[in-house]
Amino acid sequence: MAVYVMRYYNEVTTQKTLKRQNLLLLMHTQNFTEDDFTANQNGYMSKRQRSELSQRRAFRQFLVWLMVLVVPFAIAATLWDGNRIKCIFTK
Repeated sequence: MAVYVMRYYNEVTTQKTLKRQNLLLLMHTQNFTEDDFTANQNGYMSKRQRSELSQRRAFRQFLVWLMVLVVPFAIAATLWDGNRIKCIFTK
């Protein structure tokens, strides 16, 4: 009976160690810290995660404004250049 208990304890300890190692490996690959993990377990975001999210949001907003400003200009320039080329060839 004591051998069974020791084997079971070793298995449980090994499984917990492997789960912890897998968790640490996953956290490292996803740029995740212990503070992030504990905050997420409590249903919150850490300060680092919030700042990263706001940076991503700001970058997306920048891209949208860039498209709003650049795409119409590119279309207008293309049309103007097309009309100019058409006028050259029709003379």
